[in-house]
Amino acid sequence: MKIRNGFVSNSSSSSFIISKGNLSEEQIKKIKNHISCAKEMNETGEYSSSFIDCLDDNDRWSVIEKDEVIEVYTIMDNFDMYDFLINIGVDDNDIESVRY
Repeated sequence: MKIRNGFVSNSSSSSFIISKGNLSEEQIKKIKNHISCAKEMNETGEYSSSFIDCLDDNDRWSVIEKDEVIEVYTIMDNFDMYDFLINIGVDDNDIESVRY
């Protein structure tokens, strides 16, 4: 069981559509492997999250790569995908938040 202190979103789902036009191959790889990448970046001091030690494969977002966009979605907000995208250099203008 995970016990978390601090703010936790109660949102039941979240989705983003990310334009691939300005993404590097390295950024696409990081998005696809966001949990392991975030942990590695935390160890080097490049990324920090108060929940990083709690993350595991159950916190993964679904990632679908299409021709011009990458769609990411989750049923439960356990990993701060938006913060991660900004941290790896994705331009905020290339991220569209999808609300249902």
